[in-house]
Amino acid sequence: AASTAPTPRGERFGWQCIMEDEGVSSPGNSKFGTGSPGRGNKGYAQIHDPRHQRERYERFVGKPGKEISFQQLKDHIENLYSSKEEANERLRALGLPCQSLEQHFYSCLVRRFEKLPVVEEYARTFFSAIEKFAEGNTEIQAFGRIMQNRLSENVAVVLKTLKETAKKLLHQQLEERNLGAAQADLEAQWADWQKNGLPLSVCDAVVMHMYEANDAEELMEQVRPLAGSPGPGLPDIARVPGREFRETLLAFQMKLAEFYISDFHYMYFEIDRDALQPCKGMLTNNQAFQLARRMAHVDEPEEMAVPGSRFALQDELSNTVSRLADKKVISLSECIDDIFANLISLRWKARGGIDRHKVGKLVE
Repeated sequence: AASTAPTPRGERFGWQCIMEDEGVSSPGNSKFGTGSPGRGNKGYAQIHDPRHQRERYERFVGKPGKEISFQQLKDHIENLYSSKEEANERLRALGLPCQSLEQHFYSCLVRRFEKLPVVEEYARTFFSAIEKFAEGNTEIQAFGRIMQNRLSENVAVVLKTLKETAKKLLHQQLEERNLGAAQADLEAQWADWQKNGLPLSVCDAVVMHMYEANDAEELMEQVRPLAGSPGPGLPDIARVPGREFRETLLAFQMKLAEFYISDFHYMYFEIDRDALQPCKGMLTNNQAFQLARRMAHVDEPEEMAVPGSRFALQDELSNTVSRLADKKVISLSECIDDIFANLISLRWKARGGIDRHKVGKLVE
């Protein structure tokens, strides 16, 4: 499987870009240059108030050189998502482009530690923790893929919402299967599910509620083998470990998200490959225009398209180009979740619609 943790790199869209924007000294250098595309030092400085930000970054990063535990990593990731959203709001209010999650991560480190060797040391420790704990934890995997610009930041929100929704549906199943039961009995039954596993039939009901038939059946094909004795043949008796059910659900949703933006990502990586400097999750105005035009070109025969979708795709291309006109630089997450969102949807329709089952089920 591909690594989920990005390696600290010396290109300008990595830590050097952040060091330049912050105006932080490094050993043997007073400054790294002129800052990142589309932002001046003065404009960037306006989004942070050092009187209030120092404590946030200290909570986020802790101390360098110390191994990060699983819970610390989870807390750091949540704090990073939170501070990133606040930074996005401030940047938008100032009319400035949002950073990628990786850029924001290094920005936090720079403001916390100031010196490049310490920033690099902590980054290595942090990425090592991601590698260590990513296997078996979809949310950490998703974080790594967002840092690698393989998923948009909104996927983290989707996974969190999915997890909360699944828990609510499980409670709903519990109540429906124990109508009129006292609260103490419901709590005892819930504790039993937590300890001994969820009835396979309950898992099936939750999945069928959350997904359309084809996707639900594909997901249940992954859930059924998790059931213990006496096996899937007796779904009301067979139990599925709660954690394994949750992780299977989240991993499936993450793969759905990857599939949905697969065309977009393929074209983005082509542009990244041909760029003089790595994009690192940020597209220049010209690169975004190129990507939009590529997304609007469809190779499949027109008779395969959903009626009217080819015209709608070209109309949306004009809208997308118009929205890009005043942007000097744009993050990949902004493209996927906002500016290119309709273009991505209409491209699928122009290609004949989303049907993963015609091209094969999701694979690793």
